[in-house]
Amino acid sequence: MSEGQERRAAQRLNKEGLLAHFYRYSVPSPGQELTTDGDRVAARLVTHLQSAPNRGLVLQTKYLKDPPRCMEACPALRDSIDLFCSVWHKYRRSERTDNLAHLAEYGRAIRSLRCTLALGDEGTTVETLAAITILGRTESLFDSRNNASYIHELGITSLNERLGPPKAGDELHSALVAENYIVLFDETVRLMGFLKVPYWMRRKDCDFFMNKGSWDEASANATADLFQNQALRTHGKAAFKASQAVCGKLTSFYRDCHIIHSNTDRDNPRVMCLARKLMADLKQRLDTITNANVKLFEKAKELGVIREIEDPSSITGKSYQIADVSLFQVNMCWMAAQMLVLKMLFDCSVVYPEYADPATLQVLLRKESVHVWNFIPALLELESFVAVTSLDVIYPTIEVSTREEKEYLLDVLASLDRYRQALPTDRVSLDKAIVSYSALFSGRLSPHAPLDFETCKWWKQKKAYKDTEAPPTLTHFMSPPPGAM
Repeated sequence: MSEGQERRAAQRLNKEGLLAHFYRYSVPSPGQELTTDGDRVAARLVTHLQSAPNRGLVLQTKYLKDPPRCMEACPALRDSIDLFCSVWHKYRRSERTDNLAHLAEYGRAIRSLRCTLALGDEGTTVETLAAITILGRTESLFDSRNNASYIHELGITSLNERLGPPKAGDELHSALVAENYIVLFDETVRLMGFLKVPYWMRRKDCDFFMNKGSWDEASANATADLFQNQALRTHGKAAFKASQAVCGKLTSFYRDCHIIHSNTDRDNPRVMCLARKLMADLKQRLDTITNANVKLFEKAKELGVIREIEDPSSITGKSYQIADVSLFQVNMCWMAAQMLVLKMLFDCSVVYPEYADPATLQVLLRKESVHVWNFIPALLELESFVAVTSLDVIYPTIEVSTREEKEYLLDVLASLDRYRQALPTDRVSLDKAIVSYSALFSGRLSPHAPLDFETCKWWKQKKAYKDTEAPPTLTHFMSPPPGAM
């Protein structure tokens, strides 16, 4: 898009009074030029956001009060947003971005960020946090290698800790905290499934720093502030805290699950004692998070934010219409935490049915899976690069689906993966991959387990390893090396 096109688009939006929804920003009048880089990038961002207003992109720069001024004051923010817009533009033109690091805009954004951080305290600002957040968001959403380095997550964590919790009235900082909490929570689950404790949880109690002290209430408030209907605040904070409680125990949950499932003697007294305590803890946390999520869902239905409708395109015959995209995306994160705990408990009950009835839990897992499937039509309405960040909640449901339901779910996953191409295209391999993924994140399967022959064959075709090397493990499959994709 040329500068003139950007200016005309932005002026048209401003004339319609739409820009004020995102910014308190006036675009130059028709006779004026976009004189600064800040003007140009701000107009470009507004154009992108306005042309896809309800596609699920949670990008909290909408709270910037004066984008051109902020971007001129913080070149790192300006260049990060410019990168984001460039890559989004490529996506919309169906151009693949196999390696963001090869883009000139990426190098410019990294250089600006380094210069800003080199300023020390002067560079420790909320705008700098926004710049790092956008860089991380761009990589996780658009880099089709599906090989996130987590470097930006480390920067987000470090800068958040230095800035401290957001002050009252600081909408940008509050919104960034909410977005970063969700991103870091999701990556925590992903990394711990591979027995890796992320940097931001490397403490004696392995707890997430945003769960501690003054951060606790600030994080809950920031997330609840995302909701359009503030009548959902109380229930949203309860659901948030319930998911916090799960996040804080993931280290021990995964460790204990692996001990139980790798043990060859189920009558081992030590393992039996461990299983009894673990399953009691999982049951208690499952009850808490399920209760919180149900209350939030019912309140949203009561307020008309969520509507249940008949939908012949849905595998269940019904679907949920959600008026608030932010609520939808946050709720998917909390539901994923609920499904994770339920799947862990169910898999453990198969080994130790005396501590929890597997038949009862299977019925519950099936019920919750149908509930998740009702959200799929809404998920498909999101930009696919956004929707793929919410797929973790679907994976555990595959194992309780009928043949027809499984085909539908595989169609959904294949459709949403068409841009990233991170999953096998062969149906049999895709099915095995998703089941393995579900087993991995419930702690039933070791991340070091070798892949089956057919998946190894697919991997070889991707040229991810040489003939002389040992077959790749599940860790390699789900977290491929640079360039593998």
